[in-house]
Amino acid sequence: MKQIMHFTCLILIGIFMNINYIQAQTQPCRATDGKKVDFYYNSPTFPGMCAQFVLNSATCDFYPSEKAKQPMALPVLDKVVNSETLADVIKKHPKLTAMDVAFLLAAYEQWNKAKLDIGFTILPSGLGYKVIVEGTGKLPEKNKKVKVHYKGYLTDGTKFDSSYDRNDPIEITLGVGQVIKGWDDGIGLFKVGSKGVLKIPAELGYGSRGAGGAIPPNATLFFDIEVVSAE
Repeated sequence: MKQIMHFTCLILIGIFMNINYIQAQTQPCRATDGKKVDFYYNSPTFPGMCAQFVLNSATCDFYPSEKAKQPMALPVLDKVVNSETLADVIKKHPKLTAMDVAFLLAAYEQWNKAKLDIGFTILPSGLGYKVIVEGTGKLPEKNKKVKVHYKGYLTDGTKFDSSYDRNDPIEITLGVGQVIKGWDDGIGLFKVGSKGVLKIPAELGYGSRGAGGAIPPNATLFFDIEVVSAE
């Protein structure tokens, strides 16, 4: 029986990951008792099922059916705060059905796209930033050194660089042109110890020229950042 369920799960995952007709709906699919919800996911493809995401929360509320009075809390797969993969989450919840897994794959995929536009403060220059974990240290200052961990990726989620992969944060002198302008203007907005995201328009990044084969022309760039230390 377990083998049949596993095979069914794989089929469903393949279908729902490769066919792009599942769309999230923005209207609430469950009463939230006043709780702020940044993104709801439900679909006629999955009648009665619902996932609710809160940007600065560590969990996603998952309602497997209309009969479920309480949600199942699942870790949010945040690129900065939580390094778990969906596979890890599924392993910890053996009661999830194949349909649950397919639904959650679709919900998380839509959430990861949606959160690229949620919660940012946009400055007049077009630079966007959001603080996910507020640090307790000082703000980095221009003309002084700051050490930063980062992961850079494109709008479609394609990673082009990561100091985490090298386990080696970058050290720069802020505001002197060692890095793209989006970094010079943006890193100083995060206190030491903070984790957050920079959304950098092309004119504050690599512009119409792009950067090698990794960053195309006119690309909006996203950086998950962690300010490690500052002078």
